[in-house]
Amino acid sequence: MKNKLLRTFGFLIISITFTIGLTCIPVHASWKCENDTLTIHNETPGKLYNKNRSGFMLQYSHIIVTGEMNCSDFASLSCAATYCKSIDISGVKADNIGAGVFCCKDNLEEFICPNNLKTIGRGSFWACHNLKRLVLPKSLESINSGSFQFCNKLELVVSENIKLGEKVFLGCPKVDTSKCSLLSEPIKPSGTSFEESLSEDVSCCFKFFSFCRIK
Repeated sequence: MKNKLLRTFGFLIISITFTIGLTCIPVHASWKCENDTLTIHNETPGKLYNKNRSGFMLQYSHIIVTGEMNCSDFASLSCAATYCKSIDISGVKADNIGAGVFCCKDNLEEFICPNNLKTIGRGSFWACHNLKRLVLPKSLESINSGSFQFCNKLELVVSENIKLGEKVFLGCPKVDTSKCSLLSEPIKPSGTSFEESLSEDVSCCFKFFSFCRIK
């Protein structure tokens, strides 16, 4: 009887500790919570890349980020995208979205890209089956191969100024690309080779994979 009570008491302590650790994390002053929306101003690149903060982000259906983001921040946001419905990073300073970062996010319904975005990497939103609304900026120059492949609910008319890689919108019957031209080769992010960028992006994206599965 004594052992049973100890086991029960111990379980309760662990449960309470886990709950507090997940929901009562000290949040930076730049993080604002209102109803089901989390607004974050990320002044310093890399600040989103934190296991505790990523766990806090998992609780919200709508996430808005402003400021600056690097590869690690995109990895953290990718983790949150596993459960949220809407992501708005229009106020983020980022000229490219890396390869595969938001692939297979079945809950994601809306994504608003950075206002100064120039390139979307390979397979960035591959198989996001419930993605319906995508806002692309006027600055966007290219979308690489397979970026939105099998996003079958996506509705979009793609600007003639945007060049497309192979099979970017394959399996997307509601997307009009009739005015677009094709890329002759993948666009390389400035300062690095395309292969190096792809390797770095995929590596960062999967750092949070095991943690994202706890919910």
